[in-house]
Amino acid sequence: MTALTLLLYVPDSLSYVLYPQLLKRYQLGGSQPEAIRGQVKRIFRAQSVLVPAMCGLAFLLSRDLLSALLPKFLPGLSAVRLICFGAGGLAFVGISAIVLMTLGNQRFLVPAVLIGSLLGAALDLVAVKLGFGITGVGFATMIAYVLNGAVMAAIAHAGLDQSWRRTGQHVLRDFLPLAIAFGIAFAVDRLLPWPIQAPWLPRVLHALAESLLFLGLYALFVSPLARGAGLRRLLTQLKPGAAGRAEDAER
Repeated sequence: MTALTLLLYVPDSLSYVLYPQLLKRYQLGGSQPEAIRGQVKRIFRAQSVLVPAMCGLAFLLSRDLLSALLPKFLPGLSAVRLICFGAGGLAFVGISAIVLMTLGNQRFLVPAVLIGSLLGAALDLVAVKLGFGITGVGFATMIAYVLNGAVMAAIAHAGLDQSWRRTGQHVLRDFLPLAIAFGIAFAVDRLLPWPIQAPWLPRVLHALAESLLFLGLYALFVSPLARGAGLRRLLTQLKPGAAGRAEDAER
């Protein structure tokens, strides 16, 4: 849970900053989805690129960090690493909830959260029953988080577009970078294997090499999807006082 909290800091902070801005835009735009559609689409795209990069780094670095700082928790290492990618799905839950509340579609929130919780419990139970152990539970939890985020994102997109026709296309675009990060991180992990018992200096160099290789490959494959996402503006909004400056700029 600590890993998820750290990975979700950016999307949670973004939701906190974005909510009053969306409300103001929505009201000034005559309570029409078009008033906030462009901004939300950019936020979704920026988040879909940024968070998976963090998930991949967390996946690669958690082994070395856990072995150095919390060696007693090494039996659960595989589950922790898998759940890191679950943050890529959960990141869309908060921002989608903000969008739905802005649009006045709160009625979807409780059923979506309830279904997500039940799905997670069911998948974990199946993993345990099939004897997959803690790694299987971690994988099942990751799948549940990603599905929960995809469902919430789909509902938010449908509310913005007032149509379900293109929702699947939007959700696919939002979650494609996460799938790419997942594949690249696993490939890098297999390409540069390292025993946990290695001395600290080689372990640090190994972690650095993995991180640089992952980021390079991720940027190569995802850069076309990041065009027009406004990553610089996204990071600027997360600075202290950004919400107040944004409101003052609109006056």
